Amino acid sequence: MLTVDSFMSDEVNSERQPGERILWTGRPQPFRYVMRDMPRILRALGTLGIGVVVLLVFSQFWNGFGVGFNLSGGFNPFSQFSTLFLLVVALVLIGGVGPSVVDYLKAGRIVYAITDQRLLIITLPALWWGRSVRSFSQSDIRALARRMHGDDVGDVVFSSESYQVRSKYGYRTYTREVGFFGIPDARRVEQLILDTFKEKTA
Repeated sequence: MLTVDSFMSDEVNSERQPGERILWTGRPQPFRYVMRDMPRILRALGTLGIGVVVLLVFSQFWNGFGVGFNLSGGFNPFSQFSTLFLLVVALVLIGGVGPSVVDYLKAGRIVYAITDQRLLIITLPALWWGRSVRSFSQSDIRALARRMHGDDVGDVVFSSESYQVRSKYGYRTYTREVGFFGIPDARRVEQLILDTFKEKTA
């Protein structure tokens, strides 16, 4: 049987509308919550791999070109490429993997809830982040999708959203899933959503 945690219930109660009943509350497991961003992590690691190969090949070319020339002042081209390589690695890790580290820390401040009227994703305040509440009524819920990460823990996806990332070629549009990520009792949570909003998800 699904339960309602007292601490999380208090957080949801502050958002509850008159007559609204809380059916379930939960929290994501931090590592599993980060896994939803695996495509972004893989893109960052792929970019890093390509950058490593390009810099190594170009540095070897530069060193070969410099053979037989007297480079004054002790100038070492390879050391310059080493510095550039480290800079590229740092930028790729910060841009690609950094957000996943933030998500890992953020997961401990997320509360999920199912009521008899809507689904809630509440992010509790911390440091410079304020409290945020996302609410999904029956009309917002699309076909459910469930992914399992073991016998019990899984993701229940119920919507999606688009976002843009700026690149040198303009803006690229990506789609991001919305749902309850890395939660225990994923099968029963999915069934509860189906039972509560069966007219929409049938």
